[in-house]
Amino acid sequence: MWSNFPKGTFSVPSWEATDFSEKMIEEAKVRTSNLPVTFTVQDATNLPYEDGRFDTVVIANALHNYA
Repeated sequence: MWSNFPKGTFSVPSWEATDFSEKMIEEAKVRTSNLPVTFTVQDATNLPYEDGRFDTVVIANALHNYA
């Protein structure tokens, strides 16, 4: 999974990741236990983040849900 990210991706100080499924979050935590990632269960249609909070946003395997 992480091999899909551009080279140098993990030079950033931290990542924040969300998913609607608590089960998927638990699986992701296991797979990334050695990386600076914070996970939260959230609804992607109602995220609580203020504008400008992130430098980059990545979405994967979700767009088919919004067609």
